[in-house]
Amino acid sequence: MSSLFARDGDGSPTSENDKAVKVLFNKLKVSCVPLLGQALITPKNTSRALELLESIRQTLSESFGSGTFLTPSIIQYTFFPLSTILQRNQMATLPDQLIEKIFLVLELLCRSWWWSCELAVWEQLVILSASILTTSSSQGGANSRARDDHAKEAVARCLTALCRPRNSAEEDMASLYLPLVDAEERLHAFQSFAITRKFFPVIGQLVSNLLGCSESTHRPLQLVSLELSEILITQYMGASYSPTVLPGVVSSMCKILASKTSRASSWPNSEVAVAALQVLQAVVVHSIADDVCEAAGVLKADIVDISELGSGDLSAGEENPFFIGAADTPSTGEGSSYPPFARSSSWLQATASQLLMAFNSLTPLVQHPSSSVLVAFSAMCSLLLAEASTTLATLHPLFLSNLLTLSVSEYPSVSTPTITGLRSLLTKSPSLAQTLLQMTKSYLITLPRIIPSHSDSKIEAVCILSSVGGSGKTLSHAVESLLGPNGGIEKWGYSLFQVMDFELPPVASITTNDRLLEIISGIPGFTRIELKQVPSHDALESLEPGEAALFSVEWFVERGLGSSRAPNVAALWLAARLLEGIGGTKLGDTAASSSSNPRKKIDKTCRWVVRSIGPLIVGEDKADNDTLTQDPAGQPVPDDRLPVEYRRGFEQLTTLLDIGQNSETSSARLADEKTLHVTLGLHLMAICSSILGSRFRPLLFHSIYPIIHAMVSPTSAVASAAQSTLHIVTHATASTSPALLLLSNFDYALNSVSLHLTRHNLDVQATKVLATLVRLVGSEVVERAGDVVEECFDRLDEFHGYGVVVEGLVAVLGEVVHVLQNDEEMNAPENTNPSDPKGVMAQKQADVQDSKGAQRFDDFLSWFEHRNDPEPDPFGGEPIGPVPQHGWGERKDVGDGEAGNAGLNSESHANSTAGAEDPMTTPPTKMQALTQQIVARSLFFLTHPSPLIRARILALLSSAVPVLRTAESSLLGPVHTAWPFIVNRLSDSEPFVVTEAAGLIEALVINVGEYMNKRVWDEVWPRFKKMLHGLDIADSQSALARTRGTGLGATARTAYSVSHRMYRSLLGAMIGVVRGTQLREDVSWELALACRRFLSTDAHTELRAKAVELYTSLAVSNRELVWFVLASSVAGVVADREKELTVGTPLASLVTVHGQLPYFLQVPQWEIFDSVVAILTSAK
Repeated sequence: MSSLFARDGDGSPTSENDKAVKVLFNKLKVSCVPLLGQALITPKNTSRALELLESIRQTLSESFGSGTFLTPSIIQYTFFPLSTILQRNQMATLPDQLIEKIFLVLELLCRSWWWSCELAVWEQLVILSASILTTSSSQGGANSRARDDHAKEAVARCLTALCRPRNSAEEDMASLYLPLVDAEERLHAFQSFAITRKFFPVIGQLVSNLLGCSESTHRPLQLVSLELSEILITQYMGASYSPTVLPGVVSSMCKILASKTSRASSWPNSEVAVAALQVLQAVVVHSIADDVCEAAGVLKADIVDISELGSGDLSAGEENPFFIGAADTPSTGEGSSYPPFARSSSWLQATASQLLMAFNSLTPLVQHPSSSVLVAFSAMCSLLLAEASTTLATLHPLFLSNLLTLSVSEYPSVSTPTITGLRSLLTKSPSLAQTLLQMTKSYLITLPRIIPSHSDSKIEAVCILSSVGGSGKTLSHAVESLLGPNGGIEKWGYSLFQVMDFELPPVASITTNDRLLEIISGIPGFTRIELKQVPSHDALESLEPGEAALFSVEWFVERGLGSSRAPNVAALWLAARLLEGIGGTKLGDTAASSSSNPRKKIDKTCRWVVRSIGPLIVGEDKADNDTLTQDPAGQPVPDDRLPVEYRRGFEQLTTLLDIGQNSETSSARLADEKTLHVTLGLHLMAICSSILGSRFRPLLFHSIYPIIHAMVSPTSAVASAAQSTLHIVTHATASTSPALLLLSNFDYALNSVSLHLTRHNLDVQATKVLATLVRLVGSEVVERAGDVVEECFDRLDEFHGYGVVVEGLVAVLGEVVHVLQNDEEMNAPENTNPSDPKGVMAQKQADVQDSKGAQRFDDFLSWFEHRNDPEPDPFGGEPIGPVPQHGWGERKDVGDGEAGNAGLNSESHANSTAGAEDPMTTPPTKMQALTQQIVARSLFFLTHPSPLIRARILALLSSAVPVLRTAESSLLGPVHTAWPFIVNRLSDSEPFVVTEAAGLIEALVINVGEYMNKRVWDEVWPRFKKMLHGLDIADSQSALARTRGTGLGATARTAYSVSHRMYRSLLGAMIGVVRGTQLREDVSWELALACRRFLSTDAHTELRAKAVELYTSLAVSNRELVWFVLASSVAGVVADREKELTVGTPLASLVTVHGQLPYFLQVPQWEIFDSVVAILTSAK
């Protein structure tokens, strides 16, 4: 190895680098001289040698950091102690740490030495490094041993500095200090020497050693080994010799990429995987690329010009950059080039089959979590499809499948370049487009077997197919033909339906109707319907074929109509996905705007779909025959179309107890399929509206009724989809809000409801649709309310014997009256508070009560003072005026004076009459007239056999009272007529009817209290007292009362009982009557005793507040009675709570008189002490 330590030619440093070189020399001298004295390594001086080597490494690193170029003299000076150590010691005896430090220094030296070292020095350094990279002593000889990973890393870095090509920036830097510098010429010299017969085996052994190092667990060693392997394959082996290492490199790289680590991710490191993919790509391209095989004569090049017919075959490597030294004439000398690899057709075929198996094992990489690995994998597949399109034709489906999967990646940095590369490949190579089309046909035919097996890859490939080939006309037309009339959809469509199984979303978002009245923002979107067999959402992306695929859309929709079984659901789902792609929209995407230029075919199909889907949503398509359960030709299903069942978990055993549950499960499944069927119909309607945009307005006649019909569905998934559909339609038609959309098309909606309320087409849900329509439109429906009312009464006359229809129509009338009530309150004068009419009327009645009480007391004082005065002359001694002078019925002429007096009296009488009739003859408003009409024609249903209808009529009258309170002539007449029926409803068998009757009485007392006061005390109060007595009996028998020992029933404790609203309304009515009239003593006594139960702390807060308000109002007119009743009620607990009765409180006197109060009035079962204190405090 004497040539390894020979001295190179001296070079003079330039003046710019002279000062830096001198400084560097002085620093290196401090370490190099002592290191030379430690050349013979022993265990004693090993640590000192390591310190000196580390000092040299740091000095050289700092010099490179400052931009200093190492001159040959500095390199020789630094290399001399290193060579001395290597000469005077056996390699096997040197420690690993020392080898690591030596080669780290050599790596820094070789950065600049590459430009000036002799070939012999370069050869010896490579041989020395290759011997150290051996994995065992048997490979490196007797004087070698296996080194650790850190030492091998340092050796590999040194080899990288020796072998890598230099760029133009490094060439410019070296040209400043060395003469005649040419990077390409220098690299070519090394390449020519590397492929000589003498040295090429070293390169081969080095590559083998690097492949072993690349499988190490030490990541830095892996990375530098893979980097050096790529350099050796691309720069020194080239196309002439890469096939010799192709099997080993491919095997090692596949082993690295498919390795499973012990970590939870079980994926190879991203940096290692990217480097391995680059090595794999390099060796395959240099070994089996199309132009390489054509140059080698394995493939025949395409003849472009007629002159090429007689040109003969190209010699191997002639003017081909992949071949290195291949054009040299082979010889047997040591300096001659190593013979290149001889390719053949059989070798090409065998290699392609082996590569197919190798690359097939790399398919899982498409799911790698690192985007850098996915980008590298996509680049490798694209490059091999472009460079080895002919030689690796059998790998086209595999590479295309990987690229299709990567094109739908969630990382834009992966999907964007992949789609761009795919489009470029498909445009340049029609054969790839044809292969992709054949793959699609194969996937579609085998899809019934793929879906049950939970395989997402091919499904994703089918879904992204046309979007990838959008720029390729060949593929685009091929996809259209596949989904067009001649695509054979009948062959695979029916089998596909049988295996697709969908499930309802676990939660559906429902928006209240009040939110729908607002501007269209914040409305929940569509809930995704998931395919059970495909858990990945990426596999459910929509297709983007051309207009020819509209045939498939129509075919799917036709098969989806009729029954609501699972195959029909699958047909509608496929139609929706296709229509999304054709129209370029997404379900629920309001940001996508429709095309301004109408497309006739798409628009025509969308209009047909909307007209066809409407009856499906309403439920008019009630065909029970399942047309998709058998082959349309009536032939038995062949074996290749039998469904593949996929089960997971334990197999359940069916026992005798489970026999009855099968029917329940089947019924639940049918209900779910019906829900999915209607939901997908709404999806199609929303997609069509997004495609058509403003052109959807003429279809509102066919779509408004189905959408609102679905909104009243009891199934949350259907109602949610309907609300979202209404939102999408509103946006598509450029309406501000759903309410304005429905108002502007109110005639369409009303006409649709009328068409579904005929004897030939009766839909019991039509009344709910109309009620929802009125509720959604809100106060704006006032102008159209007359049409609604007229329609309702026409249908009531026609269907008065059908309880369900009558109930729905009465509910519509109730909605109309409720809207009129809200509008009346909004238009109320500013001096009133329409939001609290009860408070206004209560204050008014309280003021009237105070004025009447004061007036009665003043009248009593006047009578008492003049009770003994003589009675005055009734005529006061004055003439009483003219008296009749003839009998009744006799006519006599009168004089002028009498005539004048008579005329005056007549005029006076007429004026007084007119003045008295003015308030009564005020014409009612339009809303009041409409409400009066509704009330008058609804009274007959107070005695309807259906309790629900009776309750709705009572609720309707309650809403009508505030509207008609200013037109008492329109209200009091119907109330007087219907009063016996209203009172009888307090004795109804259904509690909710009694509750509504109590609410009506409360509304009447609040709004027309003077008219209702006597009626309430004469007819309502006895019935209320009877109810309270029945409540006493129920409380005594209640299990809850016996458990808690309070004697108060559960009806008074919760707001969700059937009696809570009734008691609340009756207490409100009593409050209004107490404030509006003077009660008799016996009635006041009964009322004060009967309502004490509601003062208990166990009663509901709302009832308790009503009771406190009632006793407070009663104390205004009869404070002594209220004090006596309440004080007697709590007399039994005064001794226990004496500390709370401080001086000045209303119950302070109870401390001394509570023993004298009657015992029978005490109610220890009710805790009313706190309420009594509050009442008497406010009454004071």
